[in-house]
Amino acid sequence: KKVNRIESNNPTARRVLFLGNSITLHGPNADIGWNHNWGMAASSENKDYVHLVVKGLQERYGDIDYTIANIGDFERGYWKEDALLPFQGAKDFQADTVIFRFGENIRQEDLAEHPFFEYLKSFAEYFTQSAKKVVVTDCFWEYESVGKDLKRLAKERGYDFVTLSDLGYHEENMAIG
Repeated sequence: KKVNRIESNNPTARRVLFLGNSITLHGPNADIGWNHNWGMAASSENKDYVHLVVKGLQERYGDIDYTIANIGDFERGYWKEDALLPFQGAKDFQADTVIFRFGENIRQEDLAEHPFFEYLKSFAEYFTQSAKKVVVTDCFWEYESVGKDLKRLAKERGYDFVTLSDLGYHEENMAIG
């Protein structure tokens, strides 16, 4: 499942869209030993990053409606004409807040042939039309070319930017073993 939607039935609830790769949402895959439907590497759903952020938002704002979309296919084919088509449901959610947390699956050889920034701008326009707040992160592992484009997008559009790439340097932040 590539999209999960959780709604509170409260018409005044804040609406948050999480767009990311397997760290955000990954369905079961026996081939890699993953039997869950939450953010990969978390030991339980309530410990993945999305659910920790939702918990914090609920404590601060009350009811939160949210949609989680795994956009890994976009990372692996962002230049394709129909790259955003599978995510129409996430777009239709019309979030107040959108969080971009991806980049690790973009291949360096694809960047050489298809410079990422122009596609990233289209991606942002597609998902943020109703958003009052947008948060962009860089990659968990330092990935200079993609991180630079994500940071540039945030700066040019006035989005909040969160640096995460320093986390990848510390083993205690990784799901080893």
